Amino acid sequence: MCRGLFLNPLRLPYCFSVPSGTIEHVDTLWKPALTYATCANGMSCEHEDSSRPTLVLGHSLGSSHRMWDELLPLLTPWLQVYTYDLPGHGDSPSATDKLQMKDIVYGLAAALDEQEIDDIHIAGLSFGGLVALSAPHFLGERIRSVTTMASGPSAGSPTLWHDRVKSVEENGVEPLINDTMIRWFSDVFRQGRGAARVQDIERIYAECDPQGYIQCCDILGSTDARPWLSELTSPVLVMAGSEDAGFNAEACHELVQHMRDVNPAQDIHSLVIGGARHMLAIEYPHLVAGALINHVLTA
Repeated sequence: MCRGLFLNPLRLPYCFSVPSGTIEHVDTLWKPALTYATCANGMSCEHEDSSRPTLVLGHSLGSSHRMWDELLPLLTPWLQVYTYDLPGHGDSPSATDKLQMKDIVYGLAAALDEQEIDDIHIAGLSFGGLVALSAPHFLGERIRSVTTMASGPSAGSPTLWHDRVKSVEENGVEPLINDTMIRWFSDVFRQGRGAARVQDIERIYAECDPQGYIQCCDILGSTDARPWLSELTSPVLVMAGSEDAGFNAEACHELVQHMRDVNPAQDIHSLVIGGARHMLAIEYPHLVAGALINHVLTA
């Protein structure tokens, strides 16, 4: 593994091992903040860090690594878990240039190299799910398994994201929050046991840097990972909420069938959580954690 000399947090010379065994050099435009999740609440880890598989989690547009707070104590006894923040979200800086999906993946790989992490299991929700589906195209056999939650290989039309960019340029992200929370969380959760957590997510959304948010919208509008699905060789888990307006049970089943059509030997599993909307990992952390642990440990 070749370790890059990192000159600044945004544009970094970086080299990594690719499946052929050659070294590819990539001038990365951006690098995320990476957070290691320690075993919490007095729980003991089942294995030493050197032997536990490494899982990397990516969040949705408008949230941050904090969206995984409920999940991490359930995962860390079994897995080494790292979370990362998208441009202008959480602890990550916005980029100085316009980004593409490859810049997110290569930047993440550079951050992992700094921690001397090689092979990973990658998972994500919404934007993070699209990153997970895209990562094997750029990183090849470094990806040991893929999990996408609430996301397929594309995320709506370029026009949709162009309009979102114009809205944020003119008004910021705050006017989007109320409707987003309705799409993300069921009424029962949002108005009941999850009310405080939803308020926390609202604050995280409001703290997004508009520049980074717009950069992510541009990526969503320009990324179509469908041609890359035939390259997937590692096991894949697809999760969806039955009431998710953007990626429901039907969309989940269509994606699974498409992946089986393009690669009949592919190891693919799916989980649809009844009653869940977009943020299924927050509303149903035990179901999601159990599926993730089983998927990673059997990959």
